[in-house]
Amino acid sequence: QNMKEKSSAYLQKAEKCASDLVFPFRDETGRVLQWALQKDSNWKTKYYLALIDWNQDRRNDAEALFRQCGDTPDYAPFYLARANFERDVQQSIYDCRQAIQRDKSNWRAWVMLSDFYNKAGDKQDALKAIRTIFQKHPQDYRLGLPYAKALYNSQKYGDCLSVMDKLNVLPFEGASESHTIYRNAHLMAALQGIEKKKWKQALAHVENARQWPERLGVGRPYDVDERLEDYIEMIAREKMGQKEKIEKLLAEIVSQTQQYQANPGPNNLISALALRKQGRKDQAMSLLRKWEKASPEDTLAKWAIAKFSGQDEQALQMMKSLENAPKLRPLIKIAGMEK
Repeated sequence: QNMKEKSSAYLQKAEKCASDLVFPFRDETGRVLQWALQKDSNWKTKYYLALIDWNQDRRNDAEALFRQCGDTPDYAPFYLARANFERDVQQSIYDCRQAIQRDKSNWRAWVMLSDFYNKAGDKQDALKAIRTIFQKHPQDYRLGLPYAKALYNSQKYGDCLSVMDKLNVLPFEGASESHTIYRNAHLMAALQGIEKKKWKQALAHVENARQWPERLGVGRPYDVDERLEDYIEMIAREKMGQKEKIEKLLAEIVSQTQQYQANPGPNNLISALALRKQGRKDQAMSLLRKWEKASPEDTLAKWAIAKFSGQDEQALQMMKSLENAPKLRPLIKIAGMEK
């Protein structure tokens, strides 16, 4: 009897403890939690057990436990965990909102809410969500970066660059997104400048896209593939009638094609456009075919071949699956301009 009383007392004590930084993952812990669940169906027990099942890839068991908790927990991180677990994006959005209701200062909840809105294709609400928390902490790059990303996704390139200009990102291993957003925003701004016949403005954006600002926390690689920058600069100089520079830029693009031919990828589209401009249509198509062979599941490669082959209806169908790939936006924009 004494042991039963002690175990009950310890269980009650455990249930009253804060859940911060509690991340159980071992099956041995799970057996203890199963015993605790038989004694008292506290949401914390179900939550901890769900984390273990999730870690062990027992998704159905984890889902059942998460569902049983309902909206009882008064603990924001619980809802963020469930939001990440969910397969349904609308349910993830709901859980993020539940987290915010319980802790409006939880910046991760706002960032996640913005991300899930973006996955749902709701760019306006994605931008609104991240702006709400960014305005309270404008110096925090952890919020500034996703805000800049949301602005880019919403095609607000000038506003995106204004935010990027004020960011100071701490470097960390594998970091690249800050420079990708910075570069793509400048490239898209350059293409907009070309459409508005503001050639010099376009060239300035291209030159900025070539830079690797130290404050973005990403170092310049030893080899940098600048076919995108070269091609956009070529378009601008073509409009300005600078024929000698056009030929030089086209030659540079083709040279880079040879340099990176062992790893065919999206920039092969730029190389194909350059070869076609030089009148080498067969080589351009061959380059695209090699890319498709190396990446048979790559929709962009298939889209490029359809575009080059004049299969406009097929290309239009594939475009729907590419619209939610903002990193590819400059490439697709260029291909659309160079019919």
